[in-house]
Amino acid sequence: MDGFVIFGCILGAFFLLLKYLRGKETRAFLDSDVSAMESLKANREATVVDPLVAKAQAYAATITPSVTTVAAKPRYQLKDIVFTETYRNMLQVLEQELDSRYRIFVHMPLQEFIKSTNSDELGNRRISFVVCDRRYLIVVAGVEFHTQANSDHLTVLQAIFDEIKIPLIRFPIQAKYSGSVVRQKLRLISPRR
Repeated sequence: MDGFVIFGCILGAFFLLLKYLRGKETRAFLDSDVSAMESLKANREATVVDPLVAKAQAYAATITPSVTTVAAKPRYQLKDIVFTETYRNMLQVLEQELDSRYRIFVHMPLQEFIKSTNSDELGNRRISFVVCDRRYLIVVAGVEFHTQANSDHLTVLQAIFDEIKIPLIRFPIQAKYSGSVVRQKLRLISPRR
C-alpha cells in the first residue's frame, strides 16, 4: 500500500508539473501574440488613409496650378457708400436746420428707445431718423421717409409716436429737400427734460 501512495504522489506531482508548464507555455504564447497584435495595429494605423483625405489629394493632383491665381473674394466688404443719396441729403439738411442742441441718429430700431408691453409688436421696425437732445440724449422727435408702398408702416409709426407724445415728422422720399420746408416741419420739435 505504501507503493500505491508513493505512485499516487508521483503521479500527482507529474500532473502539477504538466499544468505548470502548460500555463507557462500559454502565458508565453499570449504575450507574444499580444505584442504581435500591437505592432500589427500600429503598422495598420500608419498605413490607413482617410477616404476624404485621399479624395482631396486626388482632386488636388488633377488641378494644374495656373500662373495667375484669382484671389478668394473676402467674406465681408465695406460698402462704397453708407447711405443712399436721399438719406445723405436729408441728413445734411437736418444737420443744417437743427441747432446745436440736437443730435441725429439714423436707422434706429424702435426697441432701442420705446418700451412696449408686447415686445413682438415693435419687432424689427426702424425709423429713418431720431432727433435727440444733445446733452441728455432724450428722444424729442422722429423723422420718417414715406412712400405709398410703406403706408402700413407709417400708420403704425404714427400711432406709436402719438401714444408716446413725441412728434413724428414725415417727408416724402425725393432727391432734394428744401431747407425752408424742413425748417417749417422741424418747428414741431420742443426740448424735453
